[in-house]
Amino acid sequence: MNFLFSTNRNATAVDMVLLLLRLFIGVAMMTHGLPKLEQLMAGNTANFPSIFGLSIQVSMILAILAEVGCSLFLILGLFSRPSAFILLFTMAVAAFAIHSADSFDIKEKALLYLAIYAVLLCLGPGRFSIDQLISGRKNPAGKAKNLQYEKNKNRGAVPGVRCERYCAGKHYLSKTIRTHSATC
Repeated sequence: MNFLFSTNRNATAVDMVLLLLRLFIGVAMMTHGLPKLEQLMAGNTANFPSIFGLSIQVSMILAILAEVGCSLFLILGLFSRPSAFILLFTMAVAAFAIHSADSFDIKEKALLYLAIYAVLLCLGPGRFSIDQLISGRKNPAGKAKNLQYEKNKNRGAVPGVRCERYCAGKHYLSKTIRTHSATC
């Protein structure tokens, strides 16, 4: 029962939710982009709006690139934040420019997509993504912290007890000396 009211976050659960969110929203958006791609291939662009003074074909190609290409990147977890930003912008255009005169029930789908892309933009793709694999090679998560712990462990440092007097926890306190050392 405590699970229902807990405010603690399980990092693995958050990463799994981000993975499922990326997969679902990517596939869902592709169902909007692929029909547009079929229309473009058939040469049927007559019922697509022109935005920002761009031609109908350019507007449609930009929408297809966002809805298909960026959705594919989101599914893979590659370039996730830039893709989420592009899709967020696309949904903002759909909600506030294309459907500006429409009622809320027409805008609602674009606004829901926009909200989900805002979450993905803020939280990132999570651990189960290609972005994490790429960034993990450059700077593995926690590597600096683990190196600091290993360095101080050999000097008899107390795990979890950090120096906070002058250096704001940049090293662990020694077992014998519980005050700030001159090594900071």
